[in-house]
Amino acid sequence: RPVLRPVFRWTQPLRFAAAALVAAAFWLWSVLQVAPGSDYTIFRSRMVRAAIREYRMEITTNDLPTIRSYLASHQAPADFEFPSGLASLPPIGAGTLSWQGGRTTMVCLDGGPDGMLYVFVVPETGLSSAPPTETEFARVNRLSTGTWSHNGKTYVVASSASLEAIQKYF
Repeated sequence: RPVLRPVFRWTQPLRFAAAALVAAAFWLWSVLQVAPGSDYTIFRSRMVRAAIREYRMEITTNDLPTIRSYLASHQAPADFEFPSGLASLPPIGAGTLSWQGGRTTMVCLDGGPDGMLYVFVVPETGLSSAPPTETEFARVNRLSTGTWSHNGKTYVVASSASLEAIQKYF
């Protein structure tokens, strides 16, 4: 025989109020949320993952003017400035990656015994926060990195070499 339970009609407005409160909290959280992945540490982590995946260069040449021309034609930062130690290394090639609706530059440098060094460049406008002008060194995943800002751009250098090995290029 079916059991009849009493219906409490006064609980229905409470359910609507609870649902409205949850919806309002979700809306407020989404409005106050910063764009995901736009801070320089997230950028650095994503670029390191690209280097670990053995990202293929789109252009292979040791001629820096040719690399700059290629990058400019693909709407990626081409007017980068490397510290003297990195600038002394011969380029191997370059490529582009997407980041926050824009393009990021990747330049591969021949570090000799230190192996390949990947240098990523993004305009600071593509980040919610940029690193300090002084280079910040850190291990990210299996790579050593150096991250810094200069003239409106953020740079990340990544290498499988030790932190001490990449510090000598700065």
